[in-house]
Amino acid sequence: MQDIRIYSKLIKIKSFEQFPRDTMIWYIKEGDVLEGYFTKWPDIGGHFQFNVKIDLKTPFPSISHEVITTSKIMEVIDDRTFRTKNSIYKISTLEDERDEKIKIVIE
Repeated sequence: MQDIRIYSKLIKIKSFEQFPRDTMIWYIKEGDVLEGYFTKWPDIGGHFQFNVKIDLKTPFPSISHEVITTSKIMEVIDDRTFRTKNSIYKISTLEDERDEKIKIVIE
């Protein structure tokens, strides 16, 4: 069975530790928004993998996609926010963004 790609944005809300400079996760700072997709929702005890769409503004311009793997997930705060050992992240799917735009138009 093939995994379904869930296109979204991954926002780093809070960072608790510094990471080794040889990993891409080191370049992601609080407030950064990554675009790409994931195939599995965050689950306590696991690691969240996010396939980042790389553009020319990133530190890795020669790579078209990079997989970011978080540290161990310690808590699922709500259906779109989770805490790892080192950070807090929020997921914003295309559907979430569409729903927000619809709310604005209706109001």
